[in-house]
Amino acid sequence: MVDVVIELIEQDVKLDDTNKFGHTALTWACAGTHSLTYSLTYSLTLSLTTGGHTEVVRVLLFRGANIHHVTNEGRNGLHYACLYAKARTVKILFDFLFERFSTLRLKHSQTQMDATRWGKYATFMEQFMNVKDKNGMKALTHLVTHLVTHSLMHSIF
Repeated sequence: MVDVVIELIEQDVKLDDTNKFGHTALTWACAGTHSLTYSLTYSLTLSLTTGGHTEVVRVLLFRGANIHHVTNEGRNGLHYACLYAKARTVKILFDFLFERFSTLRLKHSQTQMDATRWGKYATFMEQFMNVKDKNGMKALTHLVTHLVTHSLMHSIF
């Protein structure tokens, strides 16, 4: 799967093209639950099937996919990873943001972050985590709801 994604990226496929629902390859890969087809170009189709696509998410992010893209439902990739309880994908998203921030810090030759830069990072993370979907739910609310429901189902049955 990852090889196909890399091949498409090397053919200059636009990573942030959307379907009629506003999904990109990244939002589909973050969901990674059921069979989802995302048309990356008119002639090439990437089928993301069951199994949480952590490596696909990683490749898409490091090749420039927009982590902040929001679908027509108002959800970003974090929402979908939380909604479908993809803990490894959630970790990849946060690791990517932290690594990007750390790279910026090193790029500016700062060994210690001043309060202003940490404040900007905190604001950036807060904005990423506080995106609300059309139902007014934040991504982490989806995750907690899923975990509570899953726990209750196991205790009942």
